Amino acid sequence: MLDCVIPKNDGWIILDYKTDTVPAEVTPKVKEKLAERYAVQLQLYRKALTQIWQQPVEKMYLYFFSGQLLLEV
Repeated sequence: MLDCVIPKNDGWIILDYKTDTVPAEVTPKVKEKLAERYAVQLQLYRKALTQIWQQPVEKMYLYFFSGQLLLEV
């Protein structure tokens, strides 16, 4: 289930909330691993939203409550 979908002029932004524990030091490698962990899920969300609304997904984000990390995917 999509957590948050934000309408834009000609498309959508997907924002998915996560409760994973994020390390205190967020390195590029940590960001890469977090993005990889949810890549398939976000791609399925993108595909469904695009098919249903016939508009593109402009951006996708993951927000990790632990560490208050916003990650563009």
